[in-house]
Amino acid sequence: MSTLGTFRNPAVAGRTDVSEIGDLRSAFGTVPERGVSAAESTDVILAGSFVLFESPRHDMTILSMISSRSLSPNIRHMKGNIMPPASSTMLPLGTIAPDFALEAAAGGCHRMAECMGAKGLLVVFMCNHCPYVKHIDEELARLGEDCRAMGIGMVGIMSNDIENYPDDAPERMVETAKACGWSFPYLFDADQSVAKAYTAACTPDFFLFDSEKALVYRGQLDDSRPKSDIPVDGRDLRAALSALASGDPIPSDQKPALGCGIKWVPGEAPAYMDGVS
Repeated sequence: MSTLGTFRNPAVAGRTDVSEIGDLRSAFGTVPERGVSAAESTDVILAGSFVLFESPRHDMTILSMISSRSLSPNIRHMKGNIMPPASSTMLPLGTIAPDFALEAAAGGCHRMAECMGAKGLLVVFMCNHCPYVKHIDEELARLGEDCRAMGIGMVGIMSNDIENYPDDAPERMVETAKACGWSFPYLFDADQSVAKAYTAACTPDFFLFDSEKALVYRGQLDDSRPKSDIPVDGRDLRAALSALASGDPIPSDQKPALGCGIKWVPGEAPAYMDGVS
């Protein structure tokens, strides 16, 4: 099997760690000529019909244009399923915001009522390591300031399984928030119950509620994606925020967010994820 090409940081998500070279051989019958050794801990990532291999140096090599059904069970089920980027479940508009009381990574408990602004609340499911979140980290910082000026509260919630994804651990959350200039509370959903209550599916996943706690917007920030030529301007979400703040109708054209699937504790993925593409 020949290597078709090498890429750096492609816009893909959903991964499973593979530490034994035999797992790759059993799936593909061979291994790539570069980017892997038996001693390396590696990732296999599914992006559409492409199976990608990630070395610790984060060089991506297309191994084969095969479907996930061709992967061996060893790989498909280690540390969660391999999956393509996930999209929002599009929770029905009008849904009342599920309550929460979560610890901030920097310390202190934050309840939903305390996070609400006079005009509403923006809840963002996010994490540290996801390339889709890194792609918009500066816009998230701007949103934190702009939401405050509009009378809209904002919180970030990190729900990933930190045992298998230690880059998302609370101490790293503190470091990331400081480095990115995020002024909003960045909260840790340790048992993943809040993500499940909101039917959150990906990072980032945006939920905007009005002052009565009713959902008025859910979906994407804008059309920009990692490695795309589209600038990050927050157009879709900002239109909803502006309308909410001014009392105007919320735009009805709402597109699902796209990002890395939330990293559920093995065996604990909610049933609604079965229908997420």
